[in-house]
Amino acid sequence: MTWSQPHGYRIPGTVSLPVMSRALERYAWPTWRIEAVRTLAAVADALHQGRHDQDAVLRHLSHGQLGLDDLVVSRAQHGGILLRAAEFIDIAHVFLHRASAVPLPSTLDLRCTARFMDDPDDPDSRWIYVLLSTERSSMETMFAGLRDVASYPVPTAADVADDPEAAERAEVWTRVLQRYRSFSPPSILAPDLHLALDLIEAIGAGDRDDELSSYSKVTVSEVVAEVALRQGASAPDDLRAQLVAPLTQ
Repeated sequence: MTWSQPHGYRIPGTVSLPVMSRALERYAWPTWRIEAVRTLAAVADALHQGRHDQDAVLRHLSHGQLGLDDLVVSRAQHGGILLRAAEFIDIAHVFLHRASAVPLPSTLDLRCTARFMDDPDDPDSRWIYVLLSTERSSMETMFAGLRDVASYPVPTAADVADDPEAAERAEVWTRVLQRYRSFSPPSILAPDLHLALDLIEAIGAGDRDDELSSYSKVTVSEVVAEVALRQGASAPDDLRAQLVAPLTQ
């Protein structure tokens, strides 16, 4: 499953969207937050390793679309590596909405959307059909494990050839998707990214990590820990200081 090739599911029609929204808030978005921390750590690690030419690092990660000049907030505040990494991820995800944008590498793509649709040939609304778009396998695993959610993949032409059950699913999905060609179905999206704001608050928060985590905000300690895991034995003893130290270039 990828963002452009979402996996299909179905849930009983008796399950309301508010119920699904609460389930996602309870189970999905904490998982998504973990992915956000890991992604932030990946960019911070790349900037730390390539700290002598961070512009080149950012342009490599964004396929040449973003560089240091685009990091207005972190540069104005002389923010360190962590803040630069956070602002880069925030801006990159806004940039993705441009029609001409080249997608980020899948390892940096935090988008996640569940679209809910019904079947025009099912007047009793026995089933609601869902397409989950994400690059994160952990999000797919989490969603598939929610109560009442059953996998109902969209078949390929090869699937249909020798599988009657796949052929039946293909007919259903054709009807369902045809209905939504002219308008968008109800959707539940991952929270808006505001990693830079989280990091600005966290860097100035001192020892309030537990308090910030209780509000689902990203903390410096957990990002530094992830960077240290990535660097292994090569991680310097003063890694945290290096990642938050102000930069003027």
